[in-house]
Amino acid sequence: EGQNTNRKIQDLKDQLRSIRFEIDRELNNTGKIIGITSTKAAEGKTFVAVNLAYAYSMIDKKVLLIDGNFCNPSISQTANPQYYIEDILHNDNTKPEFGNELIQVIGNRGGDYSLLEISREDTVKRRIEEFKSAFDVIIIETAALDTISKSKEWFLFTDKILGIMETNQSLRGSRKQHVNYLKTLDNKFMGWILNKVRDEKDQQKKKSWFKKS
Repeated sequence: EGQNTNRKIQDLKDQLRSIRFEIDRELNNTGKIIGITSTKAAEGKTFVAVNLAYAYSMIDKKVLLIDGNFCNPSISQTANPQYYIEDILHNDNTKPEFGNELIQVIGNRGGDYSLLEISREDTVKRRIEEFKSAFDVIIIETAALDTISKSKEWFLFTDKILGIMETNQSLRGSRKQHVNYLKTLDNKFMGWILNKVRDEKDQQKKKSWFKKS
């Protein structure tokens, strides 16, 4: 908030500015829909999606944040959204009337569903086009790639995909398969954000404490 001078907050803001800049270069004025996924659950998709929305709002971009993670709708549970994707896709009469706030949220009600089990592809595409005309940036948090079919369906409607990965994870088994899958998407996949990186100064403190003890 504002000019908070806390070092960790400042580091976070600087990193988000850098991420925002790199994403804009990838979008290159030809797209505006960003899908955010991860190789496993709980690697930080929601954290990145919400903070990235705020980063864009800081440069006066109107942002739509969509909770597309039906398995774990954490954005929906914390943001108290006015609209839900199921209602919008099921009923043509449900036309969201977004206010003047720079960040708007569409949630989901949760459950063992995939996007195309809720609605037909042409309906989803039409609704997405409506959102594109109203917003500068659309950020969609998808399910993790360990439920890859649910993520793939959202990827049909994104311009770019961003991967979140917790640091110090071995690339074996299914995680390696998910990484290789994203590589096959060529230019659609932007790259990885490494999350849960330990603070170097905190690590030094722990090392010093360990030596003293």
